[in-house]
Amino acid sequence: MKTKRIIVLALLLFFVAVFLHAQNKVPYSIRGDISNTLSSSMKRFEGMFTNKSEKEVESFTIVFFVFDQDGNSPLRGRNNVVIRIDESVPADSILSFSQALDDFFYTTDDSNTFEDEIEYECEYLYVSRISYSDGSEWTDPFGFEYF
Repeated sequence: MKTKRIIVLALLLFFVAVFLHAQNKVPYSIRGDISNTLSSSMKRFEGMFTNKSEKEVESFTIVFFVFDQDGNSPLRGRNNVVIRIDESVPADSILSFSQALDDFFYTTDDSNTFEDEIEYECEYLYVSRISYSDGSEWTDPFGFEYF
């Protein structure tokens, strides 16, 4: 019985160490959410990207999935959003950004307005590609490194 506990504890410590090591290797952090603009019912992604590397970022590509409160995707075609952000981010710096989502969402009528009362959730947000000013790139096409 005591041997089982030691083995379980050793495995737990191993997985925690691997997780923490992987988190330290990821060259960014990102957070964001979908919001309405104040002037219309247009949806926008409001985000904050942190460059945790020692190199200047030239551009990065974000990926996230969108669902309504019933778990349905309101997006045209695919159920995820892929957006390239062409902004320079110095080493160890933060960039706040905003991106319109009009081209991704279904609309409720011919005027291309969205239903204001529907809350949309952004899930599984990650960066799939980072291009650096020195010409190098970091990629994680499925978001495995971050999560």
